[in-house]
Amino acid sequence: DASPARAAAPTATPSAPAAATAAAEGGDGAAPEGSTPAAAAGGEEGGDESKGGRRRLRKVVHDSDDGGFSDHDDDEAVEAAMLAAQLKMHGTHGASAAADAATGGGAGSAGLSAAKAAAALLAAAPAAPVQEVLQPSATPLRNSRRFLLWNLTGMVLSRDENTYSAIEVEFNDATKHRTMRLTDHYGFSMAALDEAAVLFASRSNHGNPSTVVYRPLASWAPNSDWQVQLEKGEEAVAVAVGHKFALVATSARYLRVYSHTGAPRSLLCHGGPLVALAASRGLAALVTHAGRGALSDDQALLVTLYDLREPARPVRLASELLPLSPGATLDWVGFSEAGALSTVDSAGVVRQCVRSAGLTWMPILHCASAKKSKAEHHWVVGLTGAQLMCILCKGDDKYPATLPRPVLTALPLAMPLACSEPAEPQLEAQRIAAMVELDEYRLAATEAGLGEEETAEHTMRLVTKIDSLALKLFQTANKTERNARALDLALSLQLPKSLHGALKLANHFKLGPLADRLSRLLEARHDDADPDEDLESAPPRAPP
Repeated sequence: DASPARAAAPTATPSAPAAATAAAEGGDGAAPEGSTPAAAAGGEEGGDESKGGRRRLRKVVHDSDDGGFSDHDDDEAVEAAMLAAQLKMHGTHGASAAADAATGGGAGSAGLSAAKAAAALLAAAPAAPVQEVLQPSATPLRNSRRFLLWNLTGMVLSRDENTYSAIEVEFNDATKHRTMRLTDHYGFSMAALDEAAVLFASRSNHGNPSTVVYRPLASWAPNSDWQVQLEKGEEAVAVAVGHKFALVATSARYLRVYSHTGAPRSLLCHGGPLVALAASRGLAALVTHAGRGALSDDQALLVTLYDLREPARPVRLASELLPLSPGATLDWVGFSEAGALSTVDSAGVVRQCVRSAGLTWMPILHCASAKKSKAEHHWVVGLTGAQLMCILCKGDDKYPATLPRPVLTALPLAMPLACSEPAEPQLEAQRIAAMVELDEYRLAATEAGLGEEETAEHTMRLVTKIDSLALKLFQTANKTERNARALDLALSLQLPKSLHGALKLANHFKLGPLADRLSRLLEARHDDADPDEDLESAPPRAPP
């Protein structure tokens, strides 16, 4: 009878856990005093039979909750087998070899743990080609001409003249700035432009080092332009300009921060190969590689957002993985007209970073829905509050020609929502976008130190727009007699006149229960108090 041994097992000292376990397994009482755990375990592994003629169980030491006994069908073995099957689905020699390693090479072995099998899966899967450095809104050199940049401020056109290049800077608003024409002896290959300055950079060529040139568009002082030549072996790979600062990302994985007068203000490092750089006002975004993607054809990109309102004291706001569509690459990154960090990937999904929601990302347009044919491509120029400004490229060419001058196309933003009613997606998308715009404006106003009096007009305009869209959805819900949906929308109304309008609509459609709840809501809002009961709860049943 093994019951006495089970009772004695808990009394074993912590210094000899293996001996106590051996006693419980063999049913012969505790191990002899003075015997070591190794000796007790070794006696069991020898396979000797006990006095009762029963063969002792083999002891396997590992951390588990099954009493320390091995089971070939445990969870780790099952997970390893599943991962091995995924490895073999890749169809490559390395994947098959890793699959054999994950299963231990035979059915009688539990093989590697699930964690090791997952590592084998990642190691065997073919990696996606690493994306090269992206110059947003730039084109390659064709017919001796190329766009170094085209954004919402203007365009920078480079024309190769054999011994030098001619640079033209044209502005979308010709009333603010005149066209600028420059002679380029450095071979500029990248540029940045905003309302205050234009920044150029070149890689080393013809014995000249990598050079950065900054030219203000208007200045009260003469000789306000400046240039910097990098050390031998260090190349400029991306540039950006913001409010009174200029950024140069280099091949040494440095981010050089300069003031608008050319004084070095900060020198930052980044950990991975650079993908893109963008800046606007007091913000800057640095996109780098973060390793391998979760799937074989994914890019793993890291975006780091900096606050550079004080260039000498840069503040890192966040570092997050950049969301991309499966198997897609980054096609464009920049800041919208309102200052929101935005991206476009090769699948045509436009995303925007919402700082007021904790730097989360949301899709605001799927360009595939706007395509008239599969051979159409949208080359992005910039993003306004309600439109994506782009150039339509047809055929296999993803870049526009410099001559004749391309025409801009505006694609209205439309969040890819899935709604229960056919008429709702457009209104719901506009309502969500307006709510995000309001939250972002309040955050920007707080950071700028603006008071309620200074922001009241714009805030009221946005609140009125949100309520107007909610009332349109409220009317649609009334027409289809979806009272619960109508009340849900009414609870989101912020202005008293909007609530009165909702009550009139409810009475017009003769929806008594809804009108009664809206009346109680109006009274509570007027008294600056919460309703005395849950307006969305069902009324009590009458007694039988």
